[in-house]
Amino acid sequence: MVSLARLVQVLSAASVALSNILLSQIIAFVLLCSCLKNNILLIWPSTQDPMNAPPILPNETNQFLQNVCNMDHSDIEAQWNAVKDDIWHPDEILQGIQNDNSVQQMFKLNGGQHYYEFNSSVDIFSNQ
Repeated sequence: MVSLARLVQVLSAASVALSNILLSQIIAFVLLCSCLKNNILLIWPSTQDPMNAPPILPNETNQFLQNVCNMDHSDIEAQWNAVKDDIWHPDEILQGIQNDNSVQQMFKLNGGQHYYEFNSSVDIFSNQ
C-alpha cells in the first residue's frame, strides 16, 4: 500500500499542484477506481494481464474521473500512477470500504453493535 509520503512524492514529481488537491478528491478517486476496475479492463486488449493494473486509464474513465473528482487530466494520470497497484490489489482496509456490503460486514466484525443502523438485531423503531 502506498504511503501518504510516497503519494506526495509521486504527485510532486508529476508537477501536480498539491495545494490544489483536496483529500476528498483523492478518496473519491481511489474508491471510484476500485469500483471501475472491470470497466477499466474491458477497454484494454485481451493481452493485458488482469492481475496487473493497466499502465494508463482509458480516456472514458479519465474523463469521468475528471468530472466527478473535479481534477484535470494530468492530475488524474498522476494519481493513477501513484495508486494503481493499490487499487488493483487492495489491502484489508480498502477492501472493507469498497461497497455497501463490505462496509456493513466491517461494522459487524469490528464492534458495529454500537451503531444501530449497522446492527440488524436491534429495531430502532421499537419502544423497548
